[in-house]
Amino acid sequence: MNDKNEILMRELRMIDPLAGEAEEGVDSVLLETIVASDPSGGAERSRDDSRRRPPGRWLVAPVAAGIAVLVAVALLAGGDGGSSSLGPLNEVAAAAASQDSPSDSVARYSKTRFSSIDTSIAGGESWSVYTAEVREEWRSEAEPGRLRVTSSPPRFVGPGDKAAWEAAGSPNFLADSDGGTVERVLPPESAAGGEGSRVSGLPLDPDALYAEVSRRAQETNNSVPPPVRTLLLIGELLQDPAARPNLRAALYRAAEKIPGIQDFGTTEDEIGRQGIASGMESDYAGGMARYELIFDPQTSEVLATTALALEPVQFADASPPFPLTSTLFLESRP
Repeated sequence: MNDKNEILMRELRMIDPLAGEAEEGVDSVLLETIVASDPSGGAERSRDDSRRRPPGRWLVAPVAAGIAVLVAVALLAGGDGGSSSLGPLNEVAAAAASQDSPSDSVARYSKTRFSSIDTSIAGGESWSVYTAEVREEWRSEAEPGRLRVTSSPPRFVGPGDKAAWEAAGSPNFLADSDGGTVERVLPPESAAGGEGSRVSGLPLDPDALYAEVSRRAQETNNSVPPPVRTLLLIGELLQDPAARPNLRAALYRAAEKIPGIQDFGTTEDEIGRQGIASGMESDYAGGMARYELIFDPQTSEVLATTALALEPVQFADASPPFPLTSTLFLESRP
């Protein structure tokens, strides 16, 4: 293995995914509700998806996710972790509190797109691709739900990555897949031994909520700094269709308490939606990376969470800033 690949192997920690098997017995009434609310009218099950999962799913429940994560070290950004000086987060918390409460419907729907860089090493060469998948969930308190994951064909990060893949003999993995769709049944959230809603039982006091979310974030087994894990988890919880306005307001106020949190101002997500970014910067495998929570200050909706490389990296042919991972929250409805 050449020197470049030795560096890459030190930078990358590969963890195998856990592939969920489809379960039988979807309740017919709920299934009719699901299909009626499904814009595509349902999809046939296709091949099992055995590829690595993108790191954007670090904190997504209930399906366990594999990750290809770069080793992250201590946060460099300052912050007192408890101030109320971040105007945008205060303002969006007030906007969240003023929203209508979700209805108690049979099934709740959410649609999220995850994308990340995945790196391969073969034949003395290394190359990186972006992998992406759209995750759709229908969840119910008392009835079985459904999960659908649709993956897109990988695309090379840059021309140098494609050239390295060709020099390695064009192996047919992480570069030449045509994607696919897999589905599985989810247990009712109230089922014995089930996970329940991710937002049920969360405290509304911002201090207590920050402590609980931080505790949950630290239970995830990856090398990302705990404040970053907390920020990403807050983004997931804010977009949960079951989250009520008072909880969403408390989550934004809890985000103010994350060590190193900063206001990055107006930005756009990967599909051009404009919002405000709050987050932090970290030394990410020897180069700076920025983690952002992007939200609409008027509606309080979370648009995306992203990790942007701010310096060149060994493992991909790209000029900074460029996304390492992203989670786009496309739709959430009760």
